[in-house]
Amino acid sequence: MADSRAPHGSKAVLMSSRLHAVCALLALLGAGLSGCTTGRYVEGVQLAAERAGVGDAASFAVSRRGHLRFDHATLSELDDVLRLDDLDAMKKSGSATLTTANAIATRAVDDELDRLPPKELDHLVDQYRLAEIPVEPHARRAALKAAYAERATALLKADQEHLAELPTVSAARRFLQEIRDAVAPPPGDRGKVARALLGAPLFLPAAIGAEIADAEATDRAVTADFTQIAVYNPPSTVAPPTAEELENAAPAQLAQWFAPVFVQQVDPAADYPPDDDRVGRVWLDGTPDVVAVHVDTTAPVVYWSHQVAKVEQRRYDQLVYVAWYPRHPAMSDNDPSAGNIDGVVVRLTLDRHHRPAVYEFVRSCGCYHTLWVAEFVEAAARAEYGPPTAAQQFAVQRTGTKRELFMPELVPDDGARPHRPIAYVSAGYHLLMRIHPLTDEDLAGEITREYTYQLRPYDELTRLPLGDGVASMFGSDGLVHDAGRREGWLLAPTGMLSAGQPRQLGTMKIRMDAYDYDDPRLLERNLRLPADF
Repeated sequence: MADSRAPHGSKAVLMSSRLHAVCALLALLGAGLSGCTTGRYVEGVQLAAERAGVGDAASFAVSRRGHLRFDHATLSELDDVLRLDDLDAMKKSGSATLTTANAIATRAVDDELDRLPPKELDHLVDQYRLAEIPVEPHARRAALKAAYAERATALLKADQEHLAELPTVSAARRFLQEIRDAVAPPPGDRGKVARALLGAPLFLPAAIGAEIADAEATDRAVTADFTQIAVYNPPSTVAPPTAEELENAAPAQLAQWFAPVFVQQVDPAADYPPDDDRVGRVWLDGTPDVVAVHVDTTAPVVYWSHQVAKVEQRRYDQLVYVAWYPRHPAMSDNDPSAGNIDGVVVRLTLDRHHRPAVYEFVRSCGCYHTLWVAEFVEAAARAEYGPPTAAQQFAVQRTGTKRELFMPELVPDDGARPHRPIAYVSAGYHLLMRIHPLTDEDLAGEITREYTYQLRPYDELTRLPLGDGVASMFGSDGLVHDAGRREGWLLAPTGMLSAGQPRQLGTMKIRMDAYDYDDPRLLERNLRLPADF
């Protein structure tokens, strides 16, 4: 066994021997490669996907380790592992995190191979001299997926065996830190400096404009009159069950119980098509090279996803609901935020008893992030931390952060019995004006239209039918195809990526790029949640 503290040359010998061992293993498995192109093939799939514009923006590649990809949650787990001081715990948790990263890579590659056009599949087969790959498209994709999975699994095993052999905490930390340092940044951070440098002469006016936009967002300078409304009901109206059943429920069941009622403001005087304020099913047409995204408002759909929030060593379920509109209409002359496709995102963070406790809204571009906490959470925070200070509106707020989250009010909920929420969305602007638990009270306003929406997995949006295959509504940068806004050009000198353009979960940044929306520790960094949360 080579000493992990050996000089650079000895390290190179060790890595070379590991590579030869992997090659030998693959030869025994009948890999069918000319020479050892194991790592090159697993990375080649990613390069082909990027070249074709069908890469998965929500999974972050690792340089020279094509068998691993991370998302925000798994990166956070790796960061936690790096802080451990116990060697056995670091090896066990580190190995588990690498397994998760390998699973993310395999799922992402499966989807990317399904989205790759036939010419790119042919290029992969030819470039990496893969043997016995069928010609028929479906069988060809299946064989390429199997080839990737086989090689990626072997490379994962080699990483885990190397980690298991490391003799000290510092050696294990160094190995895992090398992986952490090689993870590609999220799309919003890639090229940020270059965008700012290109627009350097316009940086000051753009920054001032961004601050004005942020101030307006914080002030919520929109008045929404809910005299006339359209109501979108979830498919199930069953109330959450007993406390014991609630605590033991899986995310899919929780998503059904807490799917919001969306109350959409109807503006009869609006000078834009009524469809712009209606949500629906996303569908695609065009070609793999030029994808067009549409929303069918005759078939209302809300897409959901599951995330996890972290507070110290605790984990909390988060339910994310996304509704899509065909367009964000122009609300003023030369409105820079107008454009194709718009979306609203509502996220519920459940406490340890699976009660809705923290509510968030953000537009699908990352704009107008707003946060509410339930009254029972604020009451517990006051009991633990004392009343709000002069710098706080609520005791649960953490002050002194780089850009504080906007909290307009509390959600009236004493925590005695969980309820699904009602989300009130403004016309045109598509802003969540308030959110309340659904009780027996009548909805405000005259109901002009009422629908029942389907609740569909968010992952469907990256595998939508297109021609004879599938495609994503998002590009490799995470942005919705052909949905750019003029404000993206106006604010580019600040470094922001295409401001105002809707984008994929896993790639959104909020509060003028101050935070990653999908950071599991976002709430921990911005709220003082009580110990019994």
